[in-house]
Amino acid sequence: MHFHFTHEISIEGRPGGLALELPESCCNCGATESISWVDARLVRTTFVPFPVVFGSEVTLPIRLPSCPRCTRTMNRLAPTLMSLALLTFLVFLVALFPSWPIAGMFVETGPKRIELTLWISISLTALWPLLWYGAIRRPRNGQTTAFQPIRLVGVRRRWMSGDIRHVILEFTNDAYRANFVERNPALLRAGVVRVK
Repeated sequence: MHFHFTHEISIEGRPGGLALELPESCCNCGATESISWVDARLVRTTFVPFPVVFGSEVTLPIRLPSCPRCTRTMNRLAPTLMSLALLTFLVFLVALFPSWPIAGMFVETGPKRIELTLWISISLTALWPLLWYGAIRRPRNGQTTAFQPIRLVGVRRRWMSGDIRHVILEFTNDAYRANFVERNPALLRAGVVRVK
């Protein structure tokens, strides 16, 4: 049994939500030519796994500036520790199937075959992050990340009402972050938006 709630952000005292002024350069690589605005959703998900899985997801719909090379990264969520753990466990289970016959080529039966199967599975499981992040999901062409360059890393709510008091954004591009801070002093001073 699990419960899951989704909430689009509207900040307390700001009925229209956040009016962020974003610099008109690619928020991932910093390019200034051929910029288009991409609809994206910044997501903050929290899970409490015990005794039932209970989750909360806060979504901030936003239009992000992007060059053609970085458009695909605007909605690609960065992996969380929970998702990495789950994926690693699934890779381990899948690795068990080819490991059993491979171990059978060296040891016929018994506890030694089981032990060798586990070692082969663990070795195959250890390779997946290298392949995934080293080859598939690495930044390319001056990108600062292969995932969303602006992330919703924190949300502070009021007790009982659940109203959102402020959001915390994290930027992978330091120059873009500095430009964002320069363009949004009122929101930062009011504490509605915080930047990491």
